[in-house]
Amino acid sequence: MRINYNIPQKWNDLTESQIRFMGRFMFNSRNEQISNRAFKLAVLSVLLVPKFTIKNIVKAVLLWSDVPFSELEQYTAFVFDNKELLTRFPSKIKSGKWPFRKTVYGPAARLANVTIQELSYADLFYYKWATENNVADLHRLTAILFREKKGNNREDIRAPFSTLLLEHNARITDKIPLAVKFMIAHAYSGCRENFINRNPNVFPRPKQVTDNNVEDIEQQPVKKQKPYEPFSKIIESMAMDDVQVFGNHQETEKVYAAVFLSVLDEKIVRSKELERKNQLNK
Repeated sequence: MRINYNIPQKWNDLTESQIRFMGRFMFNSRNEQISNRAFKLAVLSVLLVPKFTIKNIVKAVLLWSDVPFSELEQYTAFVFDNKELLTRFPSKIKSGKWPFRKTVYGPAARLANVTIQELSYADLFYYKWATENNVADLHRLTAILFREKKGNNREDIRAPFSTLLLEHNARITDKIPLAVKFMIAHAYSGCRENFINRNPNVFPRPKQVTDNNVEDIEQQPVKKQKPYEPFSKIIESMAMDDVQVFGNHQETEKVYAAVFLSVLDEKIVRSKELERKNQLNK
């Protein structure tokens, strides 16, 4: 009997059920000493069972019995690849217990429908959680990104983002398991990295060391790492500019983050080019 297997090899190919299982395992094991083999075995057990059914379990057992681990472990490579990003969020999450259970909805893949104001708050709490490992910041990040359904906006079925509603929203999202919030942060991290890759002038990276430039880099003075700069300051600078591309401050906050960053990146390119021409003309 021939059985077909479809083993995902990218984060975004995982089902929501698989992402939740991965989150539970990664969150619970993050502070434990686990061997590389044991970690890969756990990941494989998730990858081989896209949905917890008897049929899928039987298929996974048959595969384990026919194919050696040395061949199967290659399918776990994406988990260890820093360039392989999870940029998809759970579409919806049920929070709380019946009969008080409520449903909150997540942002679009790659944060495509998130405004620059929403990104500003989300990024601040994500950065604090990533650097200080305070669970409270993980709660706040989830309360910002996941909201109840409201309005007729086809691009975003969530209630419009408002700082005034964060406390109310947090009372709902605080009941979401930490393991799920951990994967929400993991997805946000992937989206964040995607923004950085697509807008290199807004987020300049340090020069990479190569055989050709290693001496030049060694001779340069060591620069202190720049402190975290919240997006709120960037929003203010765009809104107060002589040419208000998006309008006043309130209008600028409502612009989608992807559009805002793309325009800002192009603005920086043109500013550098103008500065270069002015230097040549002196």
